[in-house]
Amino acid sequence: MIVTTNWIAENYSKFNSLYFGGNLPNIKFKTNRSKQSWGFAAFRYDWENDTIIPESITISNYYDSPEEVKIQTLLHEMIHIEDYFWHPEHFIRNGRKVSSRSYDAHGYWFMEEAKRLSNESGYKITNHVTREEIAASTLSKRSERNMAIRKNSALICAVIGKNGIWYFK
Repeated sequence: MIVTTNWIAENYSKFNSLYFGGNLPNIKFKTNRSKQSWGFAAFRYDWENDTIIPESITISNYYDSPEEVKIQTLLHEMIHIEDYFWHPEHFIRNGRKVSSRSYDAHGYWFMEEAKRLSNESGYKITNHVTREEIAASTLSKRSERNMAIRKNSALICAVIGKNGIWYFK
């Protein structure tokens, strides 16, 4: 499944009502083609109030995954939005970003919330992408095309040295 921003918005609204009491804020929704991150929750710092404001959720379409995997990714990111919204002190204190040694965004608080959400929803919410999720996913058609283009194109750099010898890289 390749998600759209409308799909993310509809499911965010539905899951917000079902599992978060409708208390999560309105945010923006984005898609990208990141290979490294299957999803990402973002916030911005509010200097006036020394707090953070949940900003957006981005879901990657690099992989074509079953809808269940995309939902689990969305629910994972919604836990981050909840954390930003209700516990900004986990991330910012006195105008400074909290170090990862002080607070692990996927640590105890996250795992307790993931356990609650997994029990209520029936989905398997974890702090990472599981082997099963990876195995159930394939490259999206667009990612396949981009990989083929990269394989079929090459950049060659030729340099003539002082001794007249050509060097290729």
